Amino acid sequence: MGAAVLMFSQGTAFAASGWQAGPSSLVAPGTKVELHPWASCGRLWPETGPCDYSSHDHLRVSALNDAEILNSVGSSLTLVRSSTGDQVGTCTVNDSTHMGCALSGSGSVDIGEELTTGDAVIFTASMNSCTPSLEIAWFNDTDFGDSSTAVVMTGGRC
Repeated sequence: MGAAVLMFSQGTAFAASGWQAGPSSLVAPGTKVELHPWASCGRLWPETGPCDYSSHDHLRVSALNDAEILNSVGSSLTLVRSSTGDQVGTCTVNDSTHMGCALSGSGSVDIGEELTTGDAVIFTASMNSCTPSLEIAWFNDTDFGDSSTAVVMTGGRC
C-alpha cells in the first residue's frame, strides 16, 4: 500500500452472511495510495461453514469528499479469489469517484479467504485531515440488511 498508510485495522462488523468489506485504514492527507479492496469471509462462532456469493453480491468503491480514484474511467479490474487467483467478477471504474464490481456467477469461499481486485485501485486521499477518503462496501442487492462497509480516513489533527 505504500508509505502513505500509517495504520491498518479491521473493517466493520461482519454482515449476516459472514462477509466483511475492507480494508479500513488511515492515510496521509493528499497522498497517492494504492490498495486492493476486498470482501473477506469471516464467521463468528458458532458458524464454521464457508461464505456463499452470487451475482446479487457487489463490491463498491466510492471516493469521498475531495478524494479521487485515479484509475482510468471505463477501465476494468478483475475480481479474484485470493487463494487461487481465479476470476469471479469484474470491476469497472465508472468515474473519478465510483467503481463497481459485479460477480459473474455463484460459489463459496472458506473462512479467511477474500474476493479482491486483481490490480490495485489507485486514489488520491482527501487534502483535509481526519476526513473519510474512500468507502468500500460489500452488499447484496436482494437483502440490503446484508452488507458491510469499511472507510479509509486521512490522519492528522482532528
